Amino acid sequence: RYVRNCGADLTGVNEIFHDGQILSSDIDKASCLNDFFHSVFLPQTDFAKLFTLAEPPLGTQPLMPPVELCVSNIESPLKNIDETKAFSPDGVSSCVLKRCAWPIASYLYLIYKKSLSTGVLPEDWKMAFVVPIHKGGSKKKANNYRPISLTSILCKILEHIFYKDIMKHLVQHKLLVDDQHGFCRGPSCTTQLIEFYHDLVSEVDDNGQTDCVFLRFQKGV
Repeated sequence: RYVRNCGADLTGVNEIFHDGQILSSDIDKASCLNDFFHSVFLPQTDFAKLFTLAEPPLGTQPLMPPVELCVSNIESPLKNIDETKAFSPDGVSSCVLKRCAWPIASYLYLIYKKSLSTGVLPEDWKMAFVVPIHKGGSKKKANNYRPISLTSILCKILEHIFYKDIMKHLVQHKLLVDDQHGFCRGPSCTTQLIEFYHDLVSEVDDNGQTDCVFLRFQKGV
């Protein structure tokens, strides 16, 4: 990880070749990348019309209790903020949040409670800095970049609190299957590959057949 960070390209996007022209100005490159990212986005969709979720019978699944929100579980992630991170779109400094975690946590508690009770997020939390990340191939082609959104740190902290409570509920009531390797503490892509190869070799030893389907998303936006 250290070597990867030392070798990271911090110069951004140098030049982009588009429609027979070489784009070198920041405005031209940003416009070109923005046009490409916009072209692969899906229009806003009413997902409620696409899926019909059946209500589980009463008593079959334990209900998740309300999310626990208090000053202490807000202060803790504030203290763990990486001070080297850039400013978020709301203009709040990660350094200030970390070094003033205790007094800020009390005010954030009031904001979070208001947001949860009204179901409304502050407009600044909905903004993001979109950064192009090279994903392979020529660095001069816009379609070889993927957008990464840098969102509000304050909103991420609220998300972190929700994540911890949801995961606690899922683990406590064994609602995750053993084959779940993503977003869980402990399992990872490595453990998934080990399990996959174990099953594959076992089938070969038993003269069995294994059918594998690999899915690769060409445009991960």
